[in-house]
Amino acid sequence: MTRYRPLKTFWEAYAELPAHTKRKVRQTFKLFQQGAEHPPFHPSLRIRKMRGYPTPLYIASLPLPCAH
Repeated sequence: MTRYRPLKTFWEAYAELPAHTKRKVRQTFKLFQQGAEHPPFHPSLRIRKMRGYPTPLYIASLPLPCAH
């Protein structure tokens, strides 16, 4: 089984998020893991595979409401 880990910069940004946004991020990461193990990825994730890396590197966009 492949393991997916967010980067250190992700955790730094995650620490600053409000609780309701952290819940959404956790839900989204679960969707990502499910798609990685049993493709395809959920369309709401807007997954992009980065080129030029020796191992697969994926970027997922998480649609969040803007803070006004």
